[in-house]
Amino acid sequence: MTMALPDRLLLICLAIDAIGLLNVLWGEALDAIWAPVSAVLLRYLFPEQLLFSVLQFVEEMLPLTDFVPTATLGMCGHPAPRSATRVSC
Repeated sequence: MTMALPDRLLLICLAIDAIGLLNVLWGEALDAIWAPVSAVLLRYLFPEQLLFSVLQFVEEMLPLTDFVPTATLGMCGHPAPRSATRVSC
């Protein structure tokens, strides 16, 4: 059984947020590396949502804000793809 696209996006976004949270253990200096990488990943996943890419970058660069799940919040604002089959009422 394969995962649906929204499920994959959710797992990817959760992984992006988890890596950002792990930077607390590794040290805040690694945020300088992870911030642009995570912003580019979000821009690639959600090209129409520039705001969340910018927020992800800022959130990762600011100290003590790594607990905010910006990628997951961005995924929640992303519209679900339309189903191939429509149900008529």
